[in-house]
Amino acid sequence: METTKRHTLTKKYYTHELKGKLLTRLYWKGTFNVTETFSIKNGKEKLIRTTVQEEDIKLLQKEEFPLKKINKMEIPNWRRSKKPFFLLKENGVYYITGIPQNLNLLGEKHICKHLCSSCANAYPSTCQKVLDRGDKKIIENYSFIPQGFETSSTRIELFIVNECSRYKKSI
Repeated sequence: METTKRHTLTKKYYTHELKGKLLTRLYWKGTFNVTETFSIKNGKEKLIRTTVQEEDIKLLQKEEFPLKKINKMEIPNWRRSKKPFFLLKENGVYYITGIPQNLNLLGEKHICKHLCSSCANAYPSTCQKVLDRGDKKIIENYSFIPQGFETSSTRIELFIVNECSRYKKSI
């Protein structure tokens, strides 16, 4: 036997975009219709399916963080300052912006297409980035990574590789 429960959920959340040289945080308020289907066996309910349908999504606020071109020699000053920043590397050219400490890009799949997780060379014996630890593991140390980004002094620090000359897809 199955039973269905329906309810409405209102939630505030944010997403991020990286377009050109502009990192943007978008604050949203969404209303969703949620339908949960349960199977009932021996008087106990077990959730078997949840369907979420957007009803009303509104943009509440937009925060922009324009990236500025930076010389590689200036990056250590940003690191020493301990202020949170986003550092983008594109074909050996660096761009940087200050960001809030709570900025988290981890779940942003359109920004965080991280090659290392599917790379056959992602082992300490074949990749210097994997081998390095701590302060050595910074994007400017790797000439074989022409494109990627790093967040520093944030709650969740990231080092995402978007392009790598040594990349080999895992089988």
